[in-house]
Amino acid sequence: MDTNEYDEQNLFVVNFSWNIYDITGEQDDNSDNDDNFEEIRNEENFGGNRGRGRGQRRGQGWVNLPNDFLSPSPYLIFSLFFSLAQIEIIVKNTNKYAYVKDAGEGRQWKELTIKEFRIWLAILIYAGVFKLPSIRDYWNRDNKFPEHKISTFMSLIRFEQIKRFIHISDCTAPLPFWYSKVNPLATHIQTVSKSICVPSSNISVDEMIVRFSGRSIHTVRIKNKPTPEGYKILSLCDAGYTYSFIFTSRVQNQPEVQQVTELSKVGNEVYHLASQLPIENKSFNIYMDNYFSSIKLFKYLHEKKIGACGTVRKNSANFPQILKVDKKLDWDTLSGMVVDNVLAILWMDNGPVTMLSTVHQIDNGNENQIERIRRRPRETSTNAVKVRAVFGTASKKSLPIPVVIDDYNHFMSGVDIADQLRGYYGTQLPVRRTWMPLFFWLLDTALINSYLILKKINANVNHQKDFRMQLA
Repeated sequence: MDTNEYDEQNLFVVNFSWNIYDITGEQDDNSDNDDNFEEIRNEENFGGNRGRGRGQRRGQGWVNLPNDFLSPSPYLIFSLFFSLAQIEIIVKNTNKYAYVKDAGEGRQWKELTIKEFRIWLAILIYAGVFKLPSIRDYWNRDNKFPEHKISTFMSLIRFEQIKRFIHISDCTAPLPFWYSKVNPLATHIQTVSKSICVPSSNISVDEMIVRFSGRSIHTVRIKNKPTPEGYKILSLCDAGYTYSFIFTSRVQNQPEVQQVTELSKVGNEVYHLASQLPIENKSFNIYMDNYFSSIKLFKYLHEKKIGACGTVRKNSANFPQILKVDKKLDWDTLSGMVVDNVLAILWMDNGPVTMLSTVHQIDNGNENQIERIRRRPRETSTNAVKVRAVFGTASKKSLPIPVVIDDYNHFMSGVDIADQLRGYYGTQLPVRRTWMPLFFWLLDTALINSYLILKKINANVNHQKDFRMQLA
């Protein structure tokens, strides 16, 4: 393999090699390593930060703000995402929609202004920080409730009226896509996100679920998730910063996604997100879980000079049969095989862990291992007898694990961090209109990205709550 075709930054390894152990026995194509790897991901690193700062592979990103942003404030950064031009469009389309719906017949409609819409947004942000059971409680005059000053800036009737008639797109224009009502704002936020920040070399792709339990053929239901029902958004994130995303549907393909025949629907979506990275300036490694990983996808990403690493199901297409073991191997058994320039890996921990990578190697001994503090597994774990023997009587112990595992543990968390930041102070309100959960998600994405940008350029920015309160 010619490594000279890659740029001189050499931010990911391309000349990997492999090591085959003698592993034979019955095969089980129906089992996977989900449970086993969850145990690995949940291990705490008591000795320090996991996987951070190993030479160039960390590949820090950078921020590209306009030249006139000499001393950026929360408002200035947020105004890039919710610009005056975007707010003018929303105000115009809201007034137009209210007129079309004859809003003045019942409760008289007053023309929405830019200032008034900004107050409405500020109330949403404020309510996300100081949560109450109902939005109406912020205007409750009962002595049992604290007084919230937002009630002096806008009445409850006006707040709910704006919520009822808010419109992002032109209500008289055709709607080619199921998400067209938020598409103008979504396109703008995504464009800004990509223009003002170059992500780190190691990023992750995963799904986000936007809560909505109303009637929609585009929502999904996933058991055992924090949000089991809602819209699924596929996002490419760097430590919480949402660089790019696409709205997905269980009944329609994303029209912007070019279809590669050899890839699945999900594979094409990941490939589409990866194609938006600025690969002409920098090299990238994308981390993903076994819902997305496949040898064909990794092959296409490798040909595009984008590295990839992730867990994989043993019954995934083209995964080597020799690595599909069904017997209890010794702890820390590490095996691999290259298929179409993709390294397929089996590592025995509490149970068999299967992975794919185009950015790691496993045959250089200590160079491809790292010491981490591990907890002794339960007696009921898959490989308990052999694994617990390694710990002896100790409840935790410093043990070597493959670098590929450690890198995955660390760099896979980009989307989870974004979800966590959104969960703390999210702006979403209960709504019946099917598109509004997407609007709240876009608002929170703009807020989180703004916060992370400001935090990157100003060391004095600490808590997201303070950022949101300054903005509100």
